[in-house]
Amino acid sequence: DRPHGGKRAYKIRLTSRVKWKKVAEICNYSDEHDVYKAAKRYAMNCGMPWPLPKFLSRGEIIYEDLADGIPLEEIRESYGYSHQWKARRVAYKYAKRHNKVWPPQLT
Repeated sequence: DRPHGGKRAYKIRLTSRVKWKKVAEICNYSDEHDVYKAAKRYAMNCGMPWPLPKFLSRGEIIYEDLADGIPLEEIRESYGYSHQWKARRVAYKYAKRHNKVWPPQLT
């Protein structure tokens, strides 16, 4: 039940460079091999760079998570924010700095 699992895993790893095991925990995968394969499959299917290139900011990741329809509560939990408004504010600041539409359009 992970409609955006590969995309999310790819972006979490890209942003934080945490170990694949941690990415698996965040994205609810059973192990690091499955989450690695999902991230790679996402990258290959979408023409994204693989292996992973530069880092994305947390604001960009959260902004794109919101655009993907991931609930704010889930985002808050995944990134360890104490309140939803803190996660939303990070995405908002990213949007304003980069002239993005706010709120993000669902993709």
